[in-house]
Amino acid sequence: MTGQRLPDRRRLLRGLLAGGLCLALVDTAPAQASEAVDPKIRFIKFPPILLPGKDRLAYLRLRFTLVVREGEKMQQEADLVNAYKPRIIGLVTERLPQDNVVDRDSGPEQVNHLKEWLRDLANTIVGQPVVEEALIVSILTG
Repeated sequence: MTGQRLPDRRRLLRGLLAGGLCLALVDTAPAQASEAVDPKIRFIKFPPILLPGKDRLAYLRLRFTLVVREGEKMQQEADLVNAYKPRIIGLVTERLPQDNVVDRDSGPEQVNHLKEWLRDLANTIVGQPVVEEALIVSILTG
């Protein structure tokens, strides 16, 4: 009989310790969450954009993310960039093939130039320097 009671006590003790641990974690969770910046707000993802290339059957598929600067008004600035998202996509589609920023033989210098070009274009459209960086997710050329 004492052999059966011992596992029950261990199970009860484990349950109490697990419950106490859960309560301790729940108490500290709001304090930790308030300090961190939500990446969904700061990083604005754009859908893949398919563009024609210079040659007859050439193409360029571009995916990028714009990074909004951190600050007190980050939420408003991110909303502003999201509001201008269709215009940014339209001007990238219109101007990128004309400016010949990237082609099949592009190297790291051209990719960095493309990042600066995207950042400057977004800041010009928004009217304020709210975008601090453009991250190239993928570039496919053919």
